[in-house]
Amino acid sequence: MPDKVFIDSNIILYLYSEDELFKQHKAQEILDIHNNTIISTQVINEVSNVLFKKFRLSAIDVEKVILEI
Repeated sequence: MPDKVFIDSNIILYLYSEDELFKQHKAQEILDIHNNTIISTQVINEVSNVLFKKFRLSAIDVEKVILEI
């Protein structure tokens, strides 16, 4: 049975970063390698908060990201 991998908010946020391309590729690589991942509701809340405040995404765009993950 494969191990479960807990995904931190930083890994998700790096996927949407345009100025950290190396980290973006590493985050995608982590998700591609591990197909038994777990994302907590706290991580989803942290991602939502950063996308609103730092990335300045609209509520609709943040909702799309949350539904995607």
